[in-house]
Amino acid sequence: MAEPAKTSNPAEAVGPPTSAAAPDDVSVNPSPSGDTAAANPAGGAPAAVGAPAPAAATAPSAEGAPSAAGGPPSEGALTPPAGAAVPPAGPVEFTPEELEAIEQERIRLEEEAKQQELERMRVEDLRIRKLDKQRKLEEEEGKRIVAARLRVLAEFQKEEINAMTQESLELQKRVVALQKKRKSVNAEQFTLEGQDAYYYARLRKWNETKYEFSRMKDEFDKKIDNVRDKLQEKTDESNARHEGLIHYFWKIARESQDVVSFQRIPKRVLQELEQEERDSIAELQAVRSRGRLLKKQLAKLELKLALKDQLQLETGNLHLVDYEQLKMENESLNQKIQMKNEALSTLRKKTAFLVHTLQHVREKLQFLAVGCEEKGQELENFDKALHGGRIKNSHIKTSIVNMNRKCDALARGVVYIKSPMIWDDMEYQREDIETEEQTFQDLKRRYHDFTIKIQEYRNCLYGLKAIPQPIKKVFARERPPTPPVERGSLRWGTRREVLGQMVVKGMVDLMAEQSGVKPKYDFGSS
Repeated sequence: MAEPAKTSNPAEAVGPPTSAAAPDDVSVNPSPSGDTAAANPAGGAPAAVGAPAPAAATAPSAEGAPSAAGGPPSEGALTPPAGAAVPPAGPVEFTPEELEAIEQERIRLEEEAKQQELERMRVEDLRIRKLDKQRKLEEEEGKRIVAARLRVLAEFQKEEINAMTQESLELQKRVVALQKKRKSVNAEQFTLEGQDAYYYARLRKWNETKYEFSRMKDEFDKKIDNVRDKLQEKTDESNARHEGLIHYFWKIARESQDVVSFQRIPKRVLQELEQEERDSIAELQAVRSRGRLLKKQLAKLELKLALKDQLQLETGNLHLVDYEQLKMENESLNQKIQMKNEALSTLRKKTAFLVHTLQHVREKLQFLAVGCEEKGQELENFDKALHGGRIKNSHIKTSIVNMNRKCDALARGVVYIKSPMIWDDMEYQREDIETEEQTFQDLKRRYHDFTIKIQEYRNCLYGLKAIPQPIKKVFARERPPTPPVERGSLRWGTRREVLGQMVVKGMVDLMAEQSGVKPKYDFGSS
């Protein structure tokens, strides 16, 4: 057996076999003439004798992958030099492994083709279902429109029938009124022939009336049918034109595109808008029909009112005497109504005056209430001030009582000195104390002067850097003022008078000024 052809380009990507080298093409033994005949198991025509092998059979394939003809991977194959003649390809034979791989590839391709066919059939089925659904929706929409139209027509026909029935009743009433005005037929026979003549006369009259009624009914029925047919034709024509116009509008809407994005309006939005418009049209038709019916009913009611307002003397419903009597009663009632209106106007004036008076009184009462509130607030403030003054007065009285008790205690503890020697000794002691105080102040002043001089010397030494400069301390350059030495002024405070007479007197004077009463004790005069 001949070896399979080897490829020389390992960079070629592996791909499925092309139609030029089908996997079903299998080589056979050469013919006696030396030519190779390729047999096609699938029923294809044999290849021509001496024809070159297909291009796909000698196409380069990737390294390690079977060639396009199903051969094993080529390794180490050399590329023929440029310009060298390529020998014709010989008969290709496949190994069982290659045939199995080719069979698997064929099966895979068939599966892919089946999958594609199934996908195509599924898409087609979906498209058909969508078209059927859309067709059903359109049919339902058409049926709904037809039903709405039929409902409107039925209502209109019902209204027309009711109107015709009312008109027929009116005509019957008029016929009865006309029959009453006519003279009885063959009245002289009533007395001549008795009850039979009367019966025949009434029967003849009834037949004539019945014939006249049937004739008028047929005539009006024909008119009604003609008008109804014309109305139906006009209605159908109007509806057809309206449907054509709506169809044309929605066709334009379906074919319209956006100027910028070139996108059409979604079908769902168009269907919703069309549904809303059709509903509004049906509602408008129903409202128009209802309006026509109400308009006719209003005209009939106005006609009835006009007939009631008339005297109708021909039918004998209202006589002239009754009219005059009703006129007089109406005048008397008008006079009574006028008197009642005058009484009501007088009562209204009185009520208005009373309302104004009550309003004025209410405003005055409101003003007085505001004044009373202000006076009450002032009185409350005065009460608070009086209560505070009473509390303060009670405190002052309590303080005065306490001070009086203290004064009584001090008065009971007073000791009277009558010896001149003791007075002299006390004066000497006071003079010695004052001298010592003066000496103390002089020493204090000298100490301050010495401190300032020492600080100046230290500053000089600090300037000469003879001694290290410590942390600076602030000293007053000026000498503190020497307090004046008053008579009786000591280190521990102002001297006290003998027996505490001056202190007690000052406290009593202060309390007397606060309380506004005259002091009870006067220690200065004792």
